[in-house]
Amino acid sequence: MKRGLTAIALLICATQGVGHAQQPANAPPAAPPKIAVLIVTGQNGHNWRGTTPLLRKALEDTGKFEVRVMEEFRGAGPETLAPYDVVVLNYFERGRPELRWGDRANAAFLDFVRSGKGVVVYHFSMAAFDGWTDYEKLSAANWRPNNGHHSAPHTYTVDVKDQEHPITKGLKLSFPQQNDELYANLRWQPAGSYHVLATAYDDHALYQASRTDSRAPQPLEGAGANEPMLWTVDYGKGRVFVTALGHDVEQVQTPAFTTTFARGAEWAATGKVTLPIPPAMANATAQAAPPPTPEGYVPRGTRPGKGLAPGMKVTDLGKGARTYRINLAKGDEILSGLTEFAEKYHIRNGHFTALGAINKGLFGWSDVERGLGQKKIELNQEAEIVSLMGGISVDNQGRSNVHAHGTVALSDGSVRGGHWWEAHVSIIAEVFVTEEEGGAETTSKE
Repeated sequence: MKRGLTAIALLICATQGVGHAQQPANAPPAAPPKIAVLIVTGQNGHNWRGTTPLLRKALEDTGKFEVRVMEEFRGAGPETLAPYDVVVLNYFERGRPELRWGDRANAAFLDFVRSGKGVVVYHFSMAAFDGWTDYEKLSAANWRPNNGHHSAPHTYTVDVKDQEHPITKGLKLSFPQQNDELYANLRWQPAGSYHVLATAYDDHALYQASRTDSRAPQPLEGAGANEPMLWTVDYGKGRVFVTALGHDVEQVQTPAFTTTFARGAEWAATGKVTLPIPPAMANATAQAAPPPTPEGYVPRGTRPGKGLAPGMKVTDLGKGARTYRINLAKGDEILSGLTEFAEKYHIRNGHFTALGAINKGLFGWSDVERGLGQKKIELNQEAEIVSLMGGISVDNQGRSNVHAHGTVALSDGSVRGGHWWEAHVSIIAEVFVTEEEGGAETTSKE
């Protein structure tokens, strides 16, 4: 009997040795670990039972994520979140104190993000935890009493506002979201604490047929407004992606939602996006990279930065064709402010003049003969605006386009100028804009 057992043991060892010897020396490296995702759900005023499996599917279908679902997060701690790279919230406690997570879970969640991990705030989760200041800072915008409404679900266009962010880079500049709620009038954190990636135009005429705040209607100003749909927040070392899209099971299966949701989750987890863009969502014109711009030149197609004129104030001066006076404060960037103004007030054709003073600017001179775009002319000193004039139009992608030429006088009476790319106000600046009726839409060539 002992001989038989010894023989069997030797056979097993020999077999294992052969197996190791047969492994190829140049075996391909193991696939990178998948991004670990925890979906926190279990309570919501919306259909969390229907949407949660589809959120999981949208991530796992990419092959990049491994997803778990937790329907009871109350009492959770750091050990609960330790295995994960990103948390997706599909949770709203419906204003019931007993459904809040509790101090231990709250602290674990905030520490998770602060440490460098990611969070995705999905749709109505922005209504959660009224009065929890840190959660409101983390999500940037919230559905709160007297803040947050929408007209009846309808198909609308999502417009990308930051083409260079990893989440939106390479996407079409505009794409439809079918039969979805368009959130508006949310309670926002201060400007600068969040970054808008995409917006949609909220047509106020649609509220006449249906609105969610009919018992206590919230004010509607003007014909409509561009409302943020996708945005990001930096919280400690962590990253937060918020999407207002995706009301129910149909809406979370659209290309617009699944593409931006998965890319947002990857960015929140890692700070970068490697997921390919489906052909239906890809910006074909972004595929061919332009030739490099020589040193000392401004690339063609450069647009003003976003949100660089926080001190801007606008006054409507006309009753027929609209005329406005725009006052810009110290530090505001004039071209950014004008572009933001044109988008907000839907100026499709207009002209402007300005006066004031700047202490930093970037002008351009067209190098037509060599076709190199705009040669840079930089300004880094106090200067009076001698003349500034230009036009406002809408390009073939629906974006507001501000085209400005002007000159400034230096302390010795010499002047600099050309095509204006940047102009930072040193004391104050006033811009007078007149909207023109009709006229063909034009696109600046510079």
